[in-house]
Amino acid sequence: LDDPLERWAPGYYDGLGVTVRHLITNTSGIVSYNYVGSFDTSRSWTPDQLVQWAVMNEPALRFVPGAEWEYSNTSYVRLGMVVEAATAQDCEVALQERLLDPVGLTETYLDDGTLDDDNVVRSYREGADVSDGHDPSFGWAAGGMVSTPRDLARWGVALYAGDVISESMRTLM
Repeated sequence: LDDPLERWAPGYYDGLGVTVRHLITNTSGIVSYNYVGSFDTSRSWTPDQLVQWAVMNEPALRFVPGAEWEYSNTSYVRLGMVVEAATAQDCEVALQERLLDPVGLTETYLDDGTLDDDNVVRSYREGADVSDGHDPSFGWAAGGMVSTPRDLARWGVALYAGDVISESMRTLM
């Protein structure tokens, strides 16, 4: 957790003191890509493009890593990139094989936009259905998971029973 970000996912924020722990705890100082500029949730994004958007719109860290707390979707995208580097697998595959399958979550997946799932809840804003106005790629490792109430309950039981991470990691979480 204390490895510098650039050890696992170089290219952005190198040499600024950001660690994997800072990404996990939202203390990296990295701006959330969807909080800056005129971020477009209707277009398709790659993880690298999401990070590029954050860097383009706010290249400097908002604070010294570890000094403050601020939620950042960009940090979670960078964590997805760390997962890919550490496992040599696509983030979706690593999540499925290492977290979801072992605890029996058969109705949970990282939405890559290729599935037409009628079970996904429709989204409404001011009475208008806006479900089809968002491309799921803008969430990726920062919130692109799709699940069911049954799987969420299974996840909670598995997480707090110690089937997913250790007690010390839960405390850190």
